[in-house]
Amino acid sequence: METWITPQNNATPAALSAAYTFSHTPQPSGRGGGTGILISPLWRFGIVPLPHFSPSSFEFHAVTVTVPCKLHIIVLYRPLSPLGSFLDEMDALLSAFPEDGTPVLLLGDFNLLLDTPQSYAFLPLLQSFDFTMAESTSTHKAGNQLDLVFTRNCTSPNITVPARISAWLADISAWMSTHHLKLNLGKTELLFLPAKGSPMIDASITVEGSIVSPSQSARSLGVTLDNQLCFSSHIAAITRTCRFSLHKIRRIRPVLTQEATQLLVQALAISRLDYCNSLLAGLLACAIKPL
Repeated sequence: METWITPQNNATPAALSAAYTFSHTPQPSGRGGGTGILISPLWRFGIVPLPHFSPSSFEFHAVTVTVPCKLHIIVLYRPLSPLGSFLDEMDALLSAFPEDGTPVLLLGDFNLLLDTPQSYAFLPLLQSFDFTMAESTSTHKAGNQLDLVFTRNCTSPNITVPARISAWLADISAWMSTHHLKLNLGKTELLFLPAKGSPMIDASITVEGSIVSPSQSARSLGVTLDNQLCFSSHIAAITRTCRFSLHKIRRIRPVLTQEATQLLVQALAISRLDYCNSLLAGLLACAIKPL
C-alpha cells in the first residue's frame, strides 16, 4: 500500500503496529509515496536487501517471510506518469527474485490501465518471469483496475500445507522449550507421502528460522521410509547389514560352538529381519526377495 509516511513520522508506524507488525519504506521527500505492508505478529520476516537498486519510476518495499512458510512479498507504487524506464527497472527488480520454487506475491498501485498500449509490454514482462495476474475488483472510479496483484508459485499446496506444518512445529518447539527440552533441528526431516495419483509437493518448511527441504527418504526408529512407500532403501540397508553381520559371524565361526552360532544367527534375524517387518506387507515378491 502507499503510505504517505515520511522519515520524520514515527507516530503513524507506531499506531499501525499496535495489532500488526508494520514494515515500510518511507518516501524520502515530497508529498505522497512511501510503501509498506501490515503483517501478522505471528509471522517472521525480514526486509529484502537491495542496496544497489534505486528505481526512479516507482517505489517498492520487499520482505521475505520465513514463518509460517517462505514467501516473498513485494509492494509497489508507481506514480501516474509515462512509462519511461519503468519496464527496465521492473525487469531489474524481478530479476532479484530468481525462480527457485519460493512463492512470490507482487501487488500495488501500478497506475496502468490494462486495456491501453502501455500495458501491452508490461503484462508480457510479468509473464516472462512466470507471474500470473490474480483476479481483483475494480479500484478506480471509472471501473478500471489500477491496483494489481501478481503471483508466482502461490498454488494452494505450496502455501497452505507448508504453512500448517511450520505452525505445528513452531507450537511443538515452544512446548518443548517450556518443558526444558529442545527440538533437534539437525535430525528434523521432511517427507511428503502423497495419495495415489496426487502430485508431489515440492515445498519447504521453516523451523526456528531454519529451512527444511523435502527429501526422498527419511529414517525413523531404524526404518527408512521413502516417498513412494516402496521401502527399497530400507530393504537395501537391511540386506547390507545382514550380509556384513553374517560375514563377521563366519570369520569367528571356528571358535564358536554350534549353540552359540545358532544364537547369533537367531539374534540377527530377530533384530534385523523381524524388526518392523509388518511394514513390508503387501509388497511385491521381487521387492522383498533380497531379504
